[in-house]
Amino acid sequence: MGSANAPPDTLVIIYVIKGSGLFAVTDALIDSKLYTISGILVFCFDLSKPLYTSFLIYDLLSMLPVFIIWGTASIVGINGSKVFLIGGVMVDLYSANLSDNLIYTFDTVNHEWAVPEVAGVQPLRYREASSTFDPDTGWIYIFGGGTVRYNYELDKTEFFNDFIILDSINLSWISIDSSSFNIPTKRASHTATLIENGIIVSLYAIGNKVGSQNGHTAVLASNGNIIIYGGCNFNRLRSTPDLIVLNVNNILFQWSAPLIPPNNSPPSLNYHTVTIFENYMFIFFDNYI
Repeated sequence: MGSANAPPDTLVIIYVIKGSGLFAVTDALIDSKLYTISGILVFCFDLSKPLYTSFLIYDLLSMLPVFIIWGTASIVGINGSKVFLIGGVMVDLYSANLSDNLIYTFDTVNHEWAVPEVAGVQPLRYREASSTFDPDTGWIYIFGGGTVRYNYELDKTEFFNDFIILDSINLSWISIDSSSFNIPTKRASHTATLIENGIIVSLYAIGNKVGSQNGHTAVLASNGNIIIYGGCNFNRLRSTPDLIVLNVNNILFQWSAPLIPPNNSPPSLNYHTVTIFENYMFIFFDNYI
């Protein structure tokens, strides 16, 4: 379903993929393969296959060594063949305790999990942090997040605005002094998007014009614009509009809200994932607002 009144260069076709029982999922796109991770399962959707409006063929590749929600995933490794799964609530399947490991890697060729040895001072474990990946340097930029708890109690959660860099090629944590930065406020359930000029755009509770949001998704389109979908406000009510576009190609960023035909519009969601492949935007979810 396309954006009805959007300019041609922002037009995308939206496909919604419903996964029963999946919550707070994360995913990574390698070539045409979309690896979606939730709970203890890894699904692989082949986006190069013919698309259908009612279903998309997938393979169940592997089970995770831990149960995870609210983590982040990035593509790294030689030829982008590995997925790094970082942070979030990771629960050991045998002891039911939080895992001692902050990072797990998934080899998409051999379908094997591993725990990498990373040099440097390991940061604290956060949930609902944001991450974005620079393929030129192999650096993963991680920002914000909240304390890890089994139950989501907003009034008891401590939030952070730490800025962390993981060198995924040399496997080391990179320490930086962010005291001189105009660093954003403490936050979780936000997004971070690396755009072409090297700026990382963090979106969270983005104001009166488009409605406050958290638990939304943001993805960089081929024209350089950021497409934001879904989310809710602090009262757990739906953010409106569901789909907004941030034009970051000019010095002054500009918001717009393309109309979606109501008879084909996706449901209102949060803690879902979104991926753009060619001119298709795929939403993977199981959490209605």
